[in-house]
Amino acid sequence: MCAMLFCTINNFPVYGNLSGYKVKGHKVCPICEKDTCYHQLEKGKKTVYLKHRKFLNRYYPYRRLRKAFNGEQEHGVAPKPLTGEEVYQRQQGITAVFGKYQKWPIVNNIWKKRSVFFGLPYWSNLEVRHCIDVMHVEKNVCDSVIGTLLNIQGKTKDGINARLDLGVIGNKTYLPPACHTLSKKEKTSFWVPKSRHDGRCEGVGTQGLKIKSLSIDVVVQAHLYILNNTDEVQPYLSAHKSIIKKKYPKMSERGLLKEHNKSFSEWFKEKIAGDDSASKTIKRLSYEPKCNIITWSGNYINKNSFYTKAKDDRSTTQNSGVMIVAESMHFSSAKDKNPVMASMPYFGVIEEIWEVDYVVFKVPVFKCKLVDINSGVRIDEFGVTLVDLSKLAYADEPFITTSQAKQVFYITDPSNKRWSVVVQGKVHDSDENQDANLDISETPPFSTNVPTFIEENVEDDVHAICIDHEEGIWEN
Repeated sequence: MCAMLFCTINNFPVYGNLSGYKVKGHKVCPICEKDTCYHQLEKGKKTVYLKHRKFLNRYYPYRRLRKAFNGEQEHGVAPKPLTGEEVYQRQQGITAVFGKYQKWPIVNNIWKKRSVFFGLPYWSNLEVRHCIDVMHVEKNVCDSVIGTLLNIQGKTKDGINARLDLGVIGNKTYLPPACHTLSKKEKTSFWVPKSRHDGRCEGVGTQGLKIKSLSIDVVVQAHLYILNNTDEVQPYLSAHKSIIKKKYPKMSERGLLKEHNKSFSEWFKEKIAGDDSASKTIKRLSYEPKCNIITWSGNYINKNSFYTKAKDDRSTTQNSGVMIVAESMHFSSAKDKNPVMASMPYFGVIEEIWEVDYVVFKVPVFKCKLVDINSGVRIDEFGVTLVDLSKLAYADEPFITTSQAKQVFYITDPSNKRWSVVVQGKVHDSDENQDANLDISETPPFSTNVPTFIEENVEDDVHAICIDHEEGIWEN
């Protein structure tokens, strides 16, 4: 089997060892050779290499810049790289003495030895013999750029000596922060990654994206709930209720509420059509949303993960329980003619997660199965809230906005499996790709007078302090 060495790939110091060219000192460019343009900095004591712009196209705009470089325009022409035969001729007659303690003869030559690869019969005929490893170059350049931009001590290439040397080579010196120096705020935004929770105060779907085509009647239910819970719409709601009450003075409160829900959407649309002062949000809300609804099986809002009941049934954890405190007209029964306006807690589970589409914006809502607050919710003698999840109601109003939802968990009451204890949800940071875990020991139930069973008169200080010496630590 025969093999051929096509080229070498290495960093720049190793390039010198393999090619035989000196890569230290003033004449380090293997293309420019003795014409390498260098400058020894007076303050920084380093050697910098200039005239790189001559490798650019003749009419490249950087060639005309002065202040951004060394204070001069560039009119030079790039030299041509040496051929393999030319390199071979330059290395003839060079004597290299190898060995750790051997002294090399002092020869004023930019080539230090004859490359061993010229022993290959084809090596001088190759157009490209050595390649620089881009990874090393990118890493070193990146370190220098990042260190300078972030002004990292010991890493930045900027400093008082660098500024003074700029004045020597033709640029004005300005010691306050340079144009490329980032402010503290910019450094933070550059270095600190953006939190995955940003922008999730209004609810963001996380899992199980689907698109469903629904009937207009179902979509209007969600639309009406959104209207009833939008601050900008409140004046129109009050105005319409007043109109309905004047039109039907003898109608019961329940009847007035039904009539209001039935006719408000159309009335609102006509009202906004003739109102040029209405905001863009109001105008979009006056039209019915699209019937193609985006649904999710997971939603993240206010550092809580919510899942649909169907997803919960396939999971080992529970994230579908919700509670909402709503101010509503409370009827004790279907025949109740004297309802009471009160803030009542409603409990349920999430059936579906929707994004109601108003073209220019979307409103996330939860479609829930809500428990009947009259027959499905009770408080025991210890003040613990229990719910019967089989007693459902409010099928005509199943929606709540994601911003209103508070997370709760339901734990089956061991003394009566028909009822479930309501446990408050704990605000936590959870991975949207993992199920959220509930620590029952840290999550209290909905209760105001649960006994603590702690004897108040027990002296427990003696178990927490040392009484055989007083060599404690004093703290200010």
